[in-house]
Amino acid sequence: MNNKYKFETLEELQQTYPIYSIFSQRTERHIDLRTYYNSNDLKVFKRYSDQVEILDDTTCITYKTLVNVRTVEGYLYDGEYWYPAYNTHDGWVEYDESDIFQEEEITFDNAKYQRKYP
Repeated sequence: MNNKYKFETLEELQQTYPIYSIFSQRTERHIDLRTYYNSNDLKVFKRYSDQVEILDDTTCITYKTLVNVRTVEGYLYDGEYWYPAYNTHDGWVEYDESDIFQEEEITFDNAKYQRKYP
């Protein structure tokens, strides 16, 4: 993955990041300890999770894998440099170094924390 986010020319930017190309991405694994009260709660957890592990009559662990992707939707010029950008409800925003994921995979294990501190 390219860590460059600022370019001297529009042509260089377009070659590196064409429109709709991926600026940065990472796979996120979410593990959460959940409380359920009936089978309907379990159905919802099973629908929106990759896996549900039932621990007892009221507690389960849910596993979900997401791919967090930052996509180039356009370009911005600040008078000196060109930047890959994305559009929001407030207008166009350029990507910068804070938008570059340093890890390609990460696990958020909230269940481990919750089991440790009940």
